[in-house]
This record gives sequence, C-alpha cells and structure tokens, in this order.
Amino acid sequence: MATSRLSYSVWVAAFNTQAPECDQNGDGSCTPADFSAWVANYNSGC
Repeated sequence: MATSRLSYSVWVAAFNTQAPECDQNGDGSCTPADFSAWVANYNSGC
C-alpha cells in the first residue's frame, strides 16, 4: 500500500508506466483494481 497521498494524475501516470506507485492494494501488480484501492487510500488520507 502506498505511504504517501498521490494525486489522481500522478497515479494515472504511474499506472500507464507500470511504476511501483501504481500498486495501491499491495498485491505486487499494477491492475485496474488498484484504482479502487487508490480511491480508498485517497479518501482515508494515505
């Protein structure tokens, strides 16, 4: 799980390049499920 609060555009850029910051659910992969995890993390202040 990410430890810093990423903006939407930063997360999208990470997703598009498969950067490690994309993996928001901690499963080791950068998949569309990470977007839902990003929303949850963002809303909780992570």
